[in-house]
Amino acid sequence: MIPAEGRFLLDADRRLRSIDHGRLLVGGRPFRLLRLRPEGAALVRRWFAGEPIALDAAAGATAEDAVAARLARRLLTAGIAHPRPLRPAASLVGGSVIVPVKDDDAGLLRTLAALHDAVPVVVVDDGSTPPVDRRRLPGRVTLIRAPHNGGPAAARNLGWTACGDAIWVAFVDAGVELTSDALRELVASFADPTVVGVAPRVRSRADRGWVAAYERHHSPLDLGTEPSAVGPGRAVGHVPTAALVVASDRLQPDEHTPPFDPDLRYGEDVDLIWRVTARGGVIRYRPDVEVTHPPRATLAAFWRQRVGYGSAAAPLAERHGSAVAHVGWSPDTAIAALGVAVATGLRTITPISLGAALVSAALVRTHRRLRPIVHDTPAPDMEAARLTAAVHGAATRNLTEASVRAWWPLTVVGAGLVPPLRIPLALAVTAGALRRGRRPVTIALGLVDDVAYGTGVWLGARRSRSLRAVRPVRFGS
Repeated sequence: MIPAEGRFLLDADRRLRSIDHGRLLVGGRPFRLLRLRPEGAALVRRWFAGEPIALDAAAGATAEDAVAARLARRLLTAGIAHPRPLRPAASLVGGSVIVPVKDDDAGLLRTLAALHDAVPVVVVDDGSTPPVDRRRLPGRVTLIRAPHNGGPAAARNLGWTACGDAIWVAFVDAGVELTSDALRELVASFADPTVVGVAPRVRSRADRGWVAAYERHHSPLDLGTEPSAVGPGRAVGHVPTAALVVASDRLQPDEHTPPFDPDLRYGEDVDLIWRVTARGGVIRYRPDVEVTHPPRATLAAFWRQRVGYGSAAAPLAERHGSAVAHVGWSPDTAIAALGVAVATGLRTITPISLGAALVSAALVRTHRRLRPIVHDTPAPDMEAARLTAAVHGAATRNLTEASVRAWWPLTVVGAGLVPPLRIPLALAVTAGALRRGRRPVTIALGLVDDVAYGTGVWLGARRSRSLRAVRPVRFGS
């Protein structure tokens, strides 16, 4: 059942900076600055040291409890802190698991074995050849056969309908090993009444082969070690439905509308997450809970998966606009990029001087724009300098990644047609290729990963006859 009441531990965000004995908290994503009273700062220090907090002041709570709950909610909304349930859910009664499957009997049985009779399961056979054999499934499993292969979104919708009055539902892909203990940890997050869904860290299982070794550390389903609220502009922009638990009544206000868009073969999970967050729902990413999934068996399967993921960018751009953008820019970051391109591309004294002047001008502009935000810190110039470095560092990382990933066709064309761009583009490609590591096999498979994804992005743009998915988005002023 969904916990009606529970206490949480608050983990400070990795990027948080505490100034003036905790009276000023700087961090979060999007960036926030919170000024606290001395008593509030003392309370936050105790929370970060391990004192639990009730996020929802229950009836009969004292005024101090209500004030503390409001302060904790401010920290969570700002992304300055992340909640972790003090205890797992005591029971899984009332929930259900949906497992869509196509031509993966071994993966399905592995998923069911990991759950170990903990909860009822609805298996949706999405056109397997041969069909899933009911006799091989445990008795607690309900098997539904889709009339034809409609894709994972349509299969999950069928399972959703079959779950009836389940108070929470876990979407789990065949092959993913989600244990009952992990499920209890995730369900405990619903003690926070704002949480609509919660996702664990999805790691690729260790296996033999180059592809498996690469995916162990660079799987597209693995979103890293940092907890986060999920959504556009957050540290974690989306989570996969390879493993996602949702509170049924919080997910779908309209019970007649299926949760997933059946027109999306890829990106249906991103679409769902962004629709939930757009209406104010909270999705939590909890990397302290881990599940595993099988790596791609062959390089061809690896390529097909990445192309498919890239192809989702265009239909997602039609539905969610700039949230899909691979690169954000502002006048300041554009001036800095132009300065670097001029200095490295032309390589004579005058262009180098001009390029340095442009970069300097961009940094000064950004510093002046950010300083008023941190004017009441003890060292506002230093804080503005930190933020300036962070802004331009993030822009540089995004641009170098895009040059070798979503924009790689433009990189190739630009290097071929404009000789002065070859050196800055080569530097960007090199930086992008090295971001995952320096082992030759990792670099090679990383390039395949990037090129496959970018190929999918452009194929999707061609099918949709729109470039929205590849256009950079402007932010700031």
